[in-house]
Amino acid sequence: MASYSQMSYAQRGKQHAHPVARELFAIMERKRSNLSLAADVATKAELLALADKVGPYICVLKTHIDVVSDFDADLVAQLQALASKHDFLIFEDRKFADIGNTAKLQYSGGIYRIADWAHITNCHVIPGEGIIQGLAEVGMPKGRGLLLLAEMSSKGMLATGAYTDKNIEMAVRNDFVIGFIGSRRFTEERDLITMTPGVGLHAAGDALGQQYRTPEMIITENGSDVIIVGRGIYGPDKDPATEAQRYRDAGWAAYEKLAFQTLFLALLAALGWGMNLLLLSRVGIQTRPILQLAELPTTTSSAQRIDAGVYDIFRLARVLGTVALLGWLLSALLSDQKTQTAVTLATYIAVILLLIMPQRALCHTVRMQFLGLLGRIVKPSLEDPVWLADIVMADILTSCARMFADLVLVACQFGRFIWPIRHEALEDRGGLQALAQFVRQRQAQNACTSAGILGVFLVCAPYAFRLRQCVNEYLKAVPGSNDARRHLANAIKYASSFPVIALSATQRQVTVDGVMETKYSDWALRMAFGLWIAAVVFNSLYSFYWDVAFDWNLGHTASGWKLSDLITGPSEEKPLVLSPAEAIGQDTRVIASQRRFPCMLRPHLRFGSPRIYYAAIALDFLLRIAWTMKLSSYVRIDMMAYGGFWLNVLEIYRRWQWTFLRLEKEAAS
Repeated sequence: MASYSQMSYAQRGKQHAHPVARELFAIMERKRSNLSLAADVATKAELLALADKVGPYICVLKTHIDVVSDFDADLVAQLQALASKHDFLIFEDRKFADIGNTAKLQYSGGIYRIADWAHITNCHVIPGEGIIQGLAEVGMPKGRGLLLLAEMSSKGMLATGAYTDKNIEMAVRNDFVIGFIGSRRFTEERDLITMTPGVGLHAAGDALGQQYRTPEMIITENGSDVIIVGRGIYGPDKDPATEAQRYRDAGWAAYEKLAFQTLFLALLAALGWGMNLLLLSRVGIQTRPILQLAELPTTTSSAQRIDAGVYDIFRLARVLGTVALLGWLLSALLSDQKTQTAVTLATYIAVILLLIMPQRALCHTVRMQFLGLLGRIVKPSLEDPVWLADIVMADILTSCARMFADLVLVACQFGRFIWPIRHEALEDRGGLQALAQFVRQRQAQNACTSAGILGVFLVCAPYAFRLRQCVNEYLKAVPGSNDARRHLANAIKYASSFPVIALSATQRQVTVDGVMETKYSDWALRMAFGLWIAAVVFNSLYSFYWDVAFDWNLGHTASGWKLSDLITGPSEEKPLVLSPAEAIGQDTRVIASQRRFPCMLRPHLRFGSPRIYYAAIALDFLLRIAWTMKLSSYVRIDMMAYGGFWLNVLEIYRRWQWTFLRLEKEAAS
């Protein structure tokens, strides 16, 4: 049986036995929303106004009706009218916790008569299974649904471990139960909905112990179904409608996060590389000798064939991109998630086979050269020569670092599609059998939710490859020379990425049985965050300086000093302002051009207008700072739908721009 987390909301709604669950899934699909508003306000007017403003963006309105000071029957009637108008369900967060008969009376009677108007309510199971049965006697005939409080979102809460497991057992046995309040998907024995509170667009907490997690954490990593948001939408100085739309978009984007994003990003990087070479060739810059392609091993000795490879790279990227686009369009037209996954898997296989096939077709030489480049980059040798083409390609891979970790999750999802997890029913077992069953259940629940330590290593891998190249060049340089100092300083730049990635991984709050807990003291967390900030600032500014001073060779002054001298010291080149004696015999026009060049650029600019270079420097700085946020697990990019995807796109653009000026600098030299 496939995991319910792999099925669409529409599929789950069609096959669900409970009418409330069916209706909820249908609303979620109709409104493209998995957002619930926690409307914890104290007056009738506030509650009705808030429900009317955010109604178009939510699937569930969660109320605490007993905090409304001026409650009356008219409030219930107006809430029901708004639910019908804006197409949402009402969830009264009553948290029943008494014996079955008392809870039954509280649910059906009193001044609130909750069962008459709330589609969903919830309870603790501390009194035992009798509370579920008592509530079911009232709710089942009225077509209502019940959630169990398997976990809560407050720091230090006690609903963990064995208590949570008992919630799961009772939910599986009772048809009135439609799901849980909790942080993750708990079981695959029944299709039980998980609604998760404590959601914010940034992972954090408040002074009263509320622990906030992001929509991507909740939906993508933990497998929950509905995000519950309160103060993040209607807090001070917030426009509820605007904030609700942002949370709705972030939650739905996390639900729709597809493997095609990773594939498109990889092909976008390849297309950018092809455009780099094509456009440089068209402005008269010969990339073949610059990249030392003539010296590289190749399947043909024809220089003309290698030149044609510039166009073949662009053509190959277009063909693979077209295959991916057709696969995505076909997947988008399908409603069955199993078929969507099959199409996605087939698209990946088609792209990989087209890239590695040995037949002399579809830009064969370019494909073989690319695979050879990857082989040399990955090879852990400190003796082999390092070609400029290898360096540029390794730098491009560092801009795709996060995609390597994403590919682990994609591969895991494909693996679960090909070899579905078998879910065992809970049984009363003892000893090693019980332990083995527990481990298997936890593995099933947590499968494909995070790349884990493997993801950290894969993000580090491209930087390690580039670091190895710098060490190679350092070992071959004359000791104490400017070249040796430059290669050593470059190695330090790539090594400085590792603390950023490692400290980012430690920033995540620790999860125990799905409960977010702070395992370290506040000062330790602040220390780790401070170290992360220091590492980010150093890596970002150092990398930006290196782009400008070394990779682009900008920052020259008329006196002969340049930015790169900060590391390598003054070079042996003569100053650009020539003395009268040096000027004898020189062309006066050459001398004049040497004396006059744009501030902090360089004398020879192949792209002409200085504005191109100034704009590139400014954009490089801004994007260098932004990209560190993608490496971070602490600062989240959920402020907009598909925020992480678009940040990846921006980094690929930054690398595309960097490559233009990197090769232009070689041509100008």
